[in-house]
Amino acid sequence: MQCVICKTGETAKSTSSFTVERNGSYLIFTGVEADVCANCGEAYFSEETTKALLEKANSTSSGTEVEIIRLAS
Repeated sequence: MQCVICKTGETAKSTSSFTVERNGSYLIFTGVEADVCANCGEAYFSEETTKALLEKANSTSSGTEVEIIRLAS
């Protein structure tokens, strides 16, 4: 797929990080499967992946300001 951000790069299967803010806490998910642009690095997550990440983010309440979660492959 051609990147919609830089308009020149092509995407390929890879991993990236996904950051979300919930109630003043930042959750950073690493190792997330995505299609990533070879030119600018923009990550595109599937609908299923995005749904799973948001569900996990909504159910996490660690009370920390920043939490880094490594996803299992």
